[in-house]
Amino acid sequence: MKYSKIIISAAIIAATATCQAQETTINVNVDGLENGTDAILFRMENKGGTRVKAAPIVDGKLNFTYRCDSITPNTSFNIVLLKGQSSSPQKVIYVKENTQSVVSGSGSNPKIWNVSSQHPFQEFENQMDNITKEEYIALNRINGCMDTVSSMEGRKNVFQLRDEIYDKIDDKQLALLETMPVTDYYINKLASHTITLIEEDNPELRAKCEKMFNRFSDSQKKSLIGKKIELNLYGKTPTIGDKIIDYDLYDINDKVHHLSDYKGKWLLIDFYTYYCGPCRMIAPMLQYFYSKNGGTDFEIISISQDTKKDFEALVKNGKNNNPAFYDKDLDKGIFALYRIYGYPTFYCVSPDGIIQDHFFGVDMGKITKFLSNSKNFNKPEIKRSKNSVIINNPVSKNNQGGLIVESVEMYKDSTVLNCISMFGNYSIGSSSVLKYENGTKTCKITNSSIGYDNFKYVPMGELGRCRLTFEPLPLNTKEFDYIEGDCETCFRIEGIKTIE
Repeated sequence: MKYSKIIISAAIIAATATCQAQETTINVNVDGLENGTDAILFRMENKGGTRVKAAPIVDGKLNFTYRCDSITPNTSFNIVLLKGQSSSPQKVIYVKENTQSVVSGSGSNPKIWNVSSQHPFQEFENQMDNITKEEYIALNRINGCMDTVSSMEGRKNVFQLRDEIYDKIDDKQLALLETMPVTDYYINKLASHTITLIEEDNPELRAKCEKMFNRFSDSQKKSLIGKKIELNLYGKTPTIGDKIIDYDLYDINDKVHHLSDYKGKWLLIDFYTYYCGPCRMIAPMLQYFYSKNGGTDFEIISISQDTKKDFEALVKNGKNNNPAFYDKDLDKGIFALYRIYGYPTFYCVSPDGIIQDHFFGVDMGKITKFLSNSKNFNKPEIKRSKNSVIINNPVSKNNQGGLIVESVEMYKDSTVLNCISMFGNYSIGSSSVLKYENGTKTCKITNSSIGYDNFKYVPMGELGRCRLTFEPLPLNTKEFDYIEGDCETCFRIEGIKTIE
């Protein structure tokens, strides 16, 4: 998937606003809209957005004014329309301090609306929207029918069609960008397109981007963003067997740190950002892992691609106990050196500084497997008696989901799993079983906060806990699997060991 597509889907959490004389404002006046739709306004800084306003559509019209406070060079606003699970393409509004930006137009596709702004980027952005109107109208129709497509094959076809349209949008934008002067807008837009080259080998795209990069002056090539583009074009993503790359990192007091400071320890490096939902989702689980002897033989290093203000908010709200740093160069420093294109991205590093694994997204199985390599991390504790077997911190071979089994209690009349879960909705399917070498045992679901097929919500920033009771396993069972259902994508934990 191309980076521009990620930006477009991520911008579903974006925004725009309205202004008055001597204030930075955005004035929105659009008609011809569908009732039952909401306009969501997000303030954008660098890559992420913060929701600042939700405005309903009344009598087919959207009218509001938003005051924009504390504008920085990286500030812009996006507006997107939401109806049910469907969303429109976003409209980007650049704002200039102490001026008014005006959004006007008609119809439910924000890309065809007009934006008047004194910010120099807006003229270029308007040109980009104008040449891709046809594609965005088609994209809007596809998004509008997503709620009616339920089959796996149907959704696969829809996503393929969307990808083809995004490819056309990218091609048109690059062609137009080639004709534009080499301004900051040109450089930033080219940077977003070159990130695609980190994800996939595309010789045609590379040739186009190289030609455009060669238009840069020497000073532009040597700038931080110029170096980032060069790394996107020609760099190598650090991978298994490579040594870690060091860079200046800053703590909340602006003291400088380096990854090399932790030589001799197992490291789980978490590249994240304030605006990433999955990053916040997994943060409490990482803190839980760190509570299991973190700081001895292993460390979880959190590195933020954010401004100091957003980094401080993350650290204070997340109650980090592990080392947490930010990069003053944002995505142009250590994030560019590691060629990070999505969040969260994890790097697993051995005590001698060699990369053991790296992956994008929340993969609980890979995280727990790596952490278990540390000599003192979360080691199993097994207590046996005539009538029971109690296993604290059990090891498993594979974890496909958001639950962690904290302990297993095996009795003659029952087997109990004590679990913790990340943010989200959780349920135990009525077909859940424990599978072992001689058969399966069904779930009774007693003494649990989660029932059959009933969802329990775990708030963002917290961990959920549940106690699941099953029919008894034989006390001499060596290992077993927890399987929620028969489907390939059903949640499961495989190879839970009951022996040392």
